[in-house]
Amino acid sequence: MLHLPPGTERSVVEAAAWQSIALDGLADFRHPAAAMPAHDGLVVGYAAPPEHAYGPAPEALCRILPSAPAGS
Repeated sequence: MLHLPPGTERSVVEAAAWQSIALDGLADFRHPAAAMPAHDGLVVGYAAPPEHAYGPAPEALCRILPSAPAGS
């Protein structure tokens, strides 16, 4: 799981889909009746890609992740 800055989950998931990266937003796993505040994040699987994808897939994911704010 990767934590994301607030308000960025949807755009990152959409950008990942454009790059053919399969991942889910954390919101997909949130129970509708949950009382705790929602947090943006990604659920990233790594068990099934072919061996040749292990380098390019994480590199593509890093290119679409939002930059951390200064001082974080």
